[in-house]
Amino acid sequence: MIKAKFTGPEGQVLKRRLPQHSLSLQSDLRNIGLQVPIRFVKLADAADSMQMEFSPKNEVAAHLLQTISRDGSLEDLNDAAQLVQNAHKLVKNQLSENILHDRYLSVDSLRDGIHQLTYDAGAVSETFYFPLTGRIWEENSGQDMEVSDDFLLENAEKIQDHFSVYMSGDTENMAAYYNAAGASKLLLADWGFEVLDGTLYGKVDARLTEPMTAEETHALKDWISGQNSDGLGEGYEQHEIRTGDGEFSVSFWNSGGDYFVYNSDEMEEHLSLTQGQQFGEM
Repeated sequence: MIKAKFTGPEGQVLKRRLPQHSLSLQSDLRNIGLQVPIRFVKLADAADSMQMEFSPKNEVAAHLLQTISRDGSLEDLNDAAQLVQNAHKLVKNQLSENILHDRYLSVDSLRDGIHQLTYDAGAVSETFYFPLTGRIWEENSGQDMEVSDDFLLENAEKIQDHFSVYMSGDTENMAAYYNAAGASKLLLADWGFEVLDGTLYGKVDARLTEPMTAEETHALKDWISGQNSDGLGEGYEQHEIRTGDGEFSVSFWNSGGDYFVYNSDEMEEHLSLTQGQQFGEM
C-alpha cells in the first residue's frame, strides 16, 4: 500500500512495503540503528537517527499518509495501512471514498469508521453470552483465590476499561479468524461485557449479513468457546487488573460442567430458570 525507505544513522538502508507486522518492522529498524519504539517515531518530526521516505501506491494511500503524518507515529501509519488492507470487501469502495474526502483524522477514527461501515453492511445482529470467573492474589494468605460474582460486578467498569485498552491496538476484527460453517455471513465478532440480573457476563456481539442456520450457530458458539479458552480469552487472562484489594484477572472460560455459550433466547431462558427473572440492563 505504501513503499517505505528508512535510512539509519550510518547510512544503512531498509526498504519495506507497509503494512508490516509491527514487531517485525520494529526488529528490522533496530538492525539499522533505530532503538526507539515505532510508536514514538513521529512522522512530522525530522529525526537525526532515522530518515524516512514514503511512496503511496495510489491516491487513497496518499490521503491516508497525509492525514496520519500530521500528528501520527510510524506505528499509526503502519496500523492505518493494516486496517485498510484488512477491511471487509463489502466496505472497500465506501472506505476509499471516505479516505479521499479526509473523513478520518486519526488512526482511531479510521478504526471506528471501518467498524461502523462493516456494521452497516450487515442485516442481522446476534449476541452470545458466557459466564466469567476471576482470581485474585491474596497477600495475607499467599494464595490465588477465586473472586465472587459481586466482586466482578463491583469492578465491572474497571474490567470494561481494561479490556478496551487490551483490544485497542487490534487492526483486524476477531471475525476474520472464524473459518467454520457460516463464516461468509459473519462480519463482526465483538467481545465485551453486560450485566444481567445483577451478574456480570461476557458477551460477543455478532453482526451478520443474514441469519445463521442451527448448524452454523452451533459452530460459531464452539469457536467462541475455543477463543475464550485458548485464544483471545487466554491472552487477556494474563493481563491483571489493579484494584485497592490487589491485582486480579478475569477469565472468559472455565472447565466446570456449568460453562455455556448461549444466544439471547437461551440466555433469557437460563436466567428465568436460575433466578426467576428477566433480562436486566447495564
